[in-house]
Amino acid sequence: MSDKKETEKQKVLHTLSGMIIWHLDSKAAQIGGEIDGKLAKEGRKIDPVDSMIAGIAITGDEKVLTRNVKHFSRIAGLKIETY
Repeated sequence: MSDKKETEKQKVLHTLSGMIIWHLDSKAAQIGGEIDGKLAKEGRKIDPVDSMIAGIAITGDEKVLTRNVKHFSRIAGLKIETY
């Protein structure tokens, strides 16, 4: 690996080391599935992965940082932050 790539890798690892990593556990998956089903029934379907991300955020009482406000704003009770 080149020195430049290694330096970039180390920067990323350093940044990630200070972050909380939220996981898809059974509670978050259940909420994500409920979101996906509800939106599908309403004809407002989003990507199932986005539903799971929302489930994780809701379970952890966290915001979703996204540029895809159009999809995530369909989810009631989800806190969204954009950039």
